[in-house]
Amino acid sequence: MKNAIAHLTPEAIEKAFAGTNFGRTDFEVILAETVLERAAGYNPGHRATSIATRLGLLGDKTGNVTKAGHEWAMKIFYSHHKQSKQPYEQPEQEIFTCERCGRKTSHPEGWHYCGA
Repeated sequence: MKNAIAHLTPEAIEKAFAGTNFGRTDFEVILAETVLERAAGYNPGHRATSIATRLGLLGDKTGNVTKAGHEWAMKIFYSHHKQSKQPYEQPEQEIFTCERCGRKTSHPEGWHYCGA
């Protein structure tokens, strides 16, 4: 697979997208989305499909995803997914005690069912 996609350098991808306007410049992600959409049976659009075909990620005649294209798209997808993952830190919850019944609650406004 490495030989099949060795030509997919960032410079080659940027050159393939020269003169296009997708509204964003993360061309690797656009290509990966195109390949994965074609694998799922959707039509991602003519321009993106043409670029992916020219780069060898989609087949020339059928437009189906090539094995190298699928592996490359999954690699890009997971590498960007790992980069965007930030550990979620839950904010410290303040505990409120009802003056009437003595029950404790963590609701920001102190709401609870007061049986008093």
